Amino acid sequence: MLDTYNFGDELERLIPTDLLNESEKNKIEGFKAQLVTMFDQCEQKGGYTSEAADFQDRYVAKDQEGIDAKIKELLGAR
Repeated sequence: MLDTYNFGDELERLIPTDLLNESEKNKIEGFKAQLVTMFDQCEQKGGYTSEAADFQDRYVAKDQEGIDAKIKELLGAR
């Protein structure tokens, strides 16, 4: 049911933090907090905030290239 959906719980389920070292986990936790905040703000507004739109344009709209860029930004080159 959508009325019981929790975006933070969903991220917790999807992100394999058990594969990361402590430093990487901390970075990912900060990123998850940023995503949850953006999600909550968009939900309150009933649409994209400027921060969410920028995130969408910078990372999501570029498909795998954008995802790779965000991973490198967060964790460095692997």
